This record gives sequence, structure tokens and C-alpha cells, in this order.
Amino acid sequence: MNTIKTFIPADNVESFKKFADKTKKNVEGFSFVIGEPYMKVFYHPVIDEYGTRGHVTKAFHEICDLTINMPEENGWKLVCTFKDEAFTPVDNSKELVFKNPAHGQDYNKCDVCGHWCKNSYVIENIETGEELQVGCECVKKFGIKSFDYLSKFTDELYKLYDYSLSYSTDNDELKMWGGNPNAIYKNAFKKADLIMSAKAEYDKCPIYKKAYRERDTYYHSPTLTNIETILCGEKFDINNNYVEKVCAYALSKPIDGEFAKKTHRLANDFYAYIDEAVYAFFMVKKAYTASSI
Repeated sequence: MNTIKTFIPADNVESFKKFADKTKKNVEGFSFVIGEPYMKVFYHPVIDEYGTRGHVTKAFHEICDLTINMPEENGWKLVCTFKDEAFTPVDNSKELVFKNPAHGQDYNKCDVCGHWCKNSYVIENIETGEELQVGCECVKKFGIKSFDYLSKFTDELYKLYDYSLSYSTDNDELKMWGGNPNAIYKNAFKKADLIMSAKAEYDKCPIYKKAYRERDTYYHSPTLTNIETILCGEKFDINNNYVEKVCAYALSKPIDGEFAKKTHRLANDFYAYIDEAVYAFFMVKKAYTASSI
């Protein structure tokens, strides 16, 4: 069994399930598990007013972790597919290095019959490690029936998220967003900056002021509005030692509810988004009340 761990945009989960369920019906042993949606930081290309991609910014996107179990058949597993001039690896999480350096996009013959072939599979024997690039007809000689479905599955999977964009940032901290370019995203800020902005607000007013409604008008929390103003205006001091102590105190508390769970997430991560300002404020408040810093 070849287990692949990847992710998909949260808004594509239903689309994924449709073709994954079809593959499951036709391929014995194929299975998948979709995790709960969560926010993750990506580089996000910015298009200027002239339609040119000028630079990138850091932004949050909602994704779901995805675990896929790809079965072997008759002792062979699918490595990748070359079809209609498109290269589709089974596992997108790492660079594919062929055991036979000649194999690849420009290898236009079948290792079984020696004939020229436009489309082919690269397969590997799970016991001997032998690697073959085989035409779509000759692969049937191995008694393999599922590889066509698995090939179509990976092709559809990559249509949901362009993993080629991720390859360009393999050595970087973040990956480039390759999902729907029109997806709603949130700017990413350093967690330390958000906490220091919350501290600056707490030092001015230690009482959290909730959002409120007057007649038909809704007013955002004054506390959160002030934190956002401080953060975006960079009107805060930097004290990484203070941030580490605040986070350590938050992580020392049990996860006894959704609020605590999200507080732990903020304390653990490097980046944060503005909606987490409420957790930053109460992290500062509780740490101060406990006299831990």
C-alpha cells in the first residue's frame, strides 16, 4: 500500500469526494481520509492593475489534510503517468527521481514490447524495485486493471490544486498557493506582532470590550478594532522573550473547549490572522493575571 499525505482546498472537498468515490468503487483497496478544515499560510501571488503578477504576499487559505491509500496490484505500484504530454506523479509531496535516468517525458518507447508509445505508465515492482515505463496496452499484460483509474484520479486531484506551484518553494518555509486564484484569503501576520499589539492595547485598557448593537447598527469590538489599528500601523514594541512566555503559559493550560483549542493553535504557530486577535488579548490578560511574566 502506497500512502500519500497531501491537502486540498476546503472549498473543493465535495468535488474531490465525487471522483474519489468513483475510484474507490473501481479499485479494490483504494481509500482516503479527509481531515477537518483549518487555516494555513501560503505565498499568494498578487496581480497588479495591469494584470501582471508583480510580487507575492503571505496569506491564509482554508485547507483540509488528505491521506490517500493507493493499492499495489500483482506486485506492482504506479509511480507516475505520461498522458497527452502531461506528467502526473502519484505522490506530489516529494521530487520524483527515476531509477532509470532515461525514463521520463521524452522516453517514447515501451520497456515491454520496445514499440514507440505516446502515453505510458511508470511502474515499480514492490519486491524487486524494478522500474519500467510501459505503454497503456502492455500494462495489461501484467494483469493490472486499476492503474488507469488511479492515473485519472491523480490527474483530477491536481486539477483541484496546482502542485507544480508547490515544487518551486520546496526549500522555502511556505508553499505557493495553487488553488482557486479567486479564493477568499486573509493576510498573514507574525504571531509575535499580533501578541505585542494585543499587549499594547491591554496596557491601555485591560478590560475587553465586546461588540455591541445600538438599534439597527452593529459595532465591532472596540478592543479588537484597536488591536487591528495597532498591528497594521506597526505601533507596538518587539519583545520576543515576552511573546515566548505568554505562549508557554497558554500552552501550559488544558484544552478544555474550542476557545482553548484555538488559543493553543495561535501559541504554537508562527503566523496569525487578524480574527485571532481575541485569543491574543486573552493570552496576554491571563498571563498577566497569573503573574507568570
